Amino acid sequence: MSLIRIFQNEFRRQITATLLDIRRTREQNKKRFELDRERIMNELIQKIEPLKISHKYTNELGKPDDFNIAAVDGSGVYPLVTIEDIDIIVESYYLAVHNTGTNERNLFHNVSKEENPNFFSKGHLETKWISQDDGEPIRYIHEQLIEYYPVYDDTNNRIEEPTAADFQKIINTYYEEMKKHYNIENKPLFNEDMLIEGITISAANLFSTSMRIGELGIAKRAIVEGSNLRYMLLDGSLSFKYDPTTMLPTDIIGYLLRDILKTARDHNVIVMAVSKTHTIPFTNEAIAIANEIFGNNSRWYIRLPGGIPSEQGLRILENRRYIPPPLTVPYLVQLDPNKPTLRVDFDALWWRENIYDEDINTLHENEHQIFQDLDFMSRGIYWVGYPAPLAVAHNNCKISRDTERILYNMLIEIATGLGFNSNLFLNQRELIHIR
Repeated sequence: MSLIRIFQNEFRRQITATLLDIRRTREQNKKRFELDRERIMNELIQKIEPLKISHKYTNELGKPDDFNIAAVDGSGVYPLVTIEDIDIIVESYYLAVHNTGTNERNLFHNVSKEENPNFFSKGHLETKWISQDDGEPIRYIHEQLIEYYPVYDDTNNRIEEPTAADFQKIINTYYEEMKKHYNIENKPLFNEDMLIEGITISAANLFSTSMRIGELGIAKRAIVEGSNLRYMLLDGSLSFKYDPTTMLPTDIIGYLLRDILKTARDHNVIVMAVSKTHTIPFTNEAIAIANEIFGNNSRWYIRLPGGIPSEQGLRILENRRYIPPPLTVPYLVQLDPNKPTLRVDFDALWWRENIYDEDINTLHENEHQIFQDLDFMSRGIYWVGYPAPLAVAHNNCKISRDTERILYNMLIEIATGLGFNSNLFLNQRELIHIR
């Protein structure tokens, strides 16, 4: 007898109670949202006027000024197989490089190796292993950081064998930038044995941390070593876990994100972190406001203030630690009414220097230029309403179930050829015919 037949009445009762709780919470959020409605309508929401398809990017002298856009995404299997206490991991990454191509009428085309041998779209696969023994997660992440996250000297030459002192500079960047806005008393230290003081790595977050290190490492190399790059698109938000009493990250990603953002500022690259799914609690209410003001088929954005301590946040977001993240300016963006409403995060330090203005009209003009670019790169025939470079990066890195099975069978074949007992690699659940 199937599980659903046994427990369907119990599930029906429990899911009904759950949905009623959710409805009550949403009703409370709607009431809180009303406290922000006037501010959103008067200050924070703006319509995007799309660029014409015939638009050409030019500089101040009227000469062609097309540019590159890069996006990175990653996918993986953890584990592909477990051999006693050892997990074999497969990670797949793809860097998509597109050129706006408006002056040659080759819009947002993929940059191939033939077009630019030094900066082009490419992917790669990484196969790794880790033991489940105590202390191994820290060692593993330490090794991933050193091997896959690039560190550069003052002349932008990559340091081939970075030391603890080199990584300490990344921690110093976070500390120096955050302490100007938050009360941070102690600077963490990079330690050869402990990685970074205050950082914890568990088996539960090992894979996601490893994947993020890989993605950010590729993004940083593109920012430093790429050519004619204007936008770097990251999949996901700029959120990171941190201790609210010390404002220090509790995982290494917080330090790497701040390093990426500073590197981008130093190289005049704009980082946009784009989330397809997010936890903004008033998305439906925002859509209703936009439809009321601009019409049902409009493109629009809403800034979510509060990522800079001196700025008053929205009341509906009070007590939400990660919305907005520290020193981040998030936006809620709709580029197509039939596609998800996106969350787009920017570095607050870049935003203050390049977007913010005391005159609200100038502020909106500066914002509008960025979102016109985002909208223009989101008109791909298959991905209307979502940036084409990110869609390409996602599709080219994704490891499907079929691909996973092919990799698994290849592993068995190679292991047998090397003299391993193939029973070591067999899925134990499949052997006893359970899922």
